[in-house]
Amino acid sequence: MKVTLSLFLFTIICISAQAIDIKGRIIDINTKKPVEFVTAVLLKADSSYVSGCQTDTTGVFLIAGQFPKQDYMIKASFIGYKTAFIKISNLISNIDLGDIELQEESKALGEVTVTGNRIINRVDRQIIMPDSMQIKTSVNAFDLMSNMSIPRLNIDPVNRTIKIGNEEVQLRINGVRASVQEVVALRPQDILRIEFFEEPGVRFGNENVGAVLNLIVDRQKNYGGYVSVDGRNSPYIGFGDDNLAFKTNYKASEFGLNYYISYRSYDKRWSDQTETLNFTDNQIIRDQKGVYAPMNYEYQYLNFSYNLTKPDKYVFNVLFKNQFYNYKNANSYNIMYSNDIGQTFATGRNKGNDYTPVLDIYYRHELKNKQSLAVNLVGTYINSDSERKYKETEGTEALSDIFNKINGNKYSVIGEAVYEKQFENLSFVSGVKHTQGVADNTYEGDTDTQTKMKNAESYLFAQIQGKIAKKLGYTLGIGGSRIWYKEGDESATYHTFRPSVQLSYSMNDNLSLKYSFIVDTRTPSLGQLSDVEQQTDTYQINRGNPGLKPYNSYRNRLTLNYSKGIFDLNTSLNYIRYHKPIISTFSIEDDKIISFSDNQKSQEYLSWSTNLTVRLIKDIWTLSGWVQPQRSIFKSYKGKAHTYNMIYGGIRSNLQYKNYHLVAGMNTRYKELWGETIWYGEEWSYIETGYKYKEAKLSLGMSLPFGDYWSAGSKNISDIKPSKSWSYIKENGHMFYLRFSWNMSFGRKHEAGKKSLDNADSDKGIL
Repeated sequence: MKVTLSLFLFTIICISAQAIDIKGRIIDINTKKPVEFVTAVLLKADSSYVSGCQTDTTGVFLIAGQFPKQDYMIKASFIGYKTAFIKISNLISNIDLGDIELQEESKALGEVTVTGNRIINRVDRQIIMPDSMQIKTSVNAFDLMSNMSIPRLNIDPVNRTIKIGNEEVQLRINGVRASVQEVVALRPQDILRIEFFEEPGVRFGNENVGAVLNLIVDRQKNYGGYVSVDGRNSPYIGFGDDNLAFKTNYKASEFGLNYYISYRSYDKRWSDQTETLNFTDNQIIRDQKGVYAPMNYEYQYLNFSYNLTKPDKYVFNVLFKNQFYNYKNANSYNIMYSNDIGQTFATGRNKGNDYTPVLDIYYRHELKNKQSLAVNLVGTYINSDSERKYKETEGTEALSDIFNKINGNKYSVIGEAVYEKQFENLSFVSGVKHTQGVADNTYEGDTDTQTKMKNAESYLFAQIQGKIAKKLGYTLGIGGSRIWYKEGDESATYHTFRPSVQLSYSMNDNLSLKYSFIVDTRTPSLGQLSDVEQQTDTYQINRGNPGLKPYNSYRNRLTLNYSKGIFDLNTSLNYIRYHKPIISTFSIEDDKIISFSDNQKSQEYLSWSTNLTVRLIKDIWTLSGWVQPQRSIFKSYKGKAHTYNMIYGGIRSNLQYKNYHLVAGMNTRYKELWGETIWYGEEWSYIETGYKYKEAKLSLGMSLPFGDYWSAGSKNISDIKPSKSWSYIKENGHMFYLRFSWNMSFGRKHEAGKKSLDNADSDKGIL
């Protein structure tokens, strides 16, 4: 079965309501069998949304709440079936609607176009529906996304990462920015649909992400409480990701707790590097041969939440987040010099810890005439302490002994307000966001420096969205920023302009064409702007650059979407130009190579990407693959120009039968030229099989089943310091892991309000 639904906005005002239960059972008109995961929505006579839920495995739904005495309709929808409407006249008490029959049929849904069994194309996003088999074989929302094979997304179920090309994908839940851990805590049967913003417009204009993935969750199915446990651990290697989530309700209040720990501990990790230091009158070639060295780190998250909701009036939400990060690395390798200095042994030891508490306060008020106002205030403190020891010796003689210590303290406040208004054929959204930050950092060791920096950014945007002649959709947006930095007596102010245009034309029910042009602004971090330097080895120094300036990216994408029967095809031409981007570069001062960031002329990418998904056996076997040839062009102010061509691709097989699943995937190494550095991403593969019983799932998997180790690297092609560097982890090759997941809900129902804003600060402000 394929899911089809059209969700309506939550816009009624409750008057003289009383507690009422509305229940019924959805069955197939031909087979008379129950249909699970059907969306049942309670509507007022004017079709405005009141409440809703999904049917369980027996086809039964129950909508409970306080409803005014008046006429209503029940709307039952599911992909592959005609939508059914059942009129309820003068609802005054509990009602059992009995069996409601659905008849198979696919169709268009109002202002959106169904381009296939599960994908709906809007002008600014794709809406992707999970089918019943994907929901049934998943135990949490991340599991579900992995099983859905979303076009263009590289979802790694082992490391729990989501990328589009080499860029990060931002996760949101009902419009609220969320972490992977919060997504893992969601039940798959509560996911109504997933909204995929391939090209975020001005609404996300200052987020600096490759794409946005918004999970629309049925909050009406939040019960009095639930417990979620998910653990993925290797039995013989220090590899683990474990999550515990708990929520409970008391009247109109909801209390929540989420704890997550991720750790890695490897003994067989090493790095190889060859670099040439081209001094004015001397050339030094350093060949570094790695030996096994330990590495470990640990992330911990502990979040507490409180939510108070008065339906149709307001939502008040408080979230207290705590993030802990500890790491300890040791790298040892032999170094050989080309000018017969002799064999040198070097050791580098790094350790540190971060603590980031965040207080997040949110309030949303529903206004008359389909209007709303949301306000979000976030306070963040980032404490980061780190130490680095580096030593080079030739025999018993010490060539260099370097010690660097950083104590970082960053404080910030982020405030945002967003206004939304729904018209009959048009939607309007406008907002303002302001960030104020202070960094007070102390650098000790070979260089003792204290930096005090301030920054502020104000962002204002407005966006409209509508349709012309039913087939041409448009989104027009405009945004602008004022960016300010200050260190000591030096300060700088910049202004940016961010327009966006997105157009979509539906040629028929199966074929659509989309074009987007979006201007985005990237800003330097406080660490890059700091007036500080640190020596990294005998010949090299890392230095900040207070003269850095923000820069714009200009993104153009032309996309063709085709979906019919068992095929989903997405193909696009992409052109991105970064104007005066911030690039790492080098200079020579006496006997040292200086590494710093600077604005350069341009960076361009021209690519063609194609994604094909084939459902070989309906609801059982899905095969998807993607390929992307890309040309990168870099131009510097010194007249240097570099080009680089690459092809990136992958394949994924997802087999689901009854309560069993078998998933396997692989992707080639992503390669990208940025400035004068070619980055080589990981070449990744995995296989996982498991069994789900009710709300629990047990799986066995392996990372890199055909690889002896994990690897990633880079190559610098500059004239001053050409180099090649690769890192390896032996334990990740042929690594077995066990996974246990369990989700349990209990108690009464409660409708937690839908928070639509969320902000966070992750810039430590250190070099």
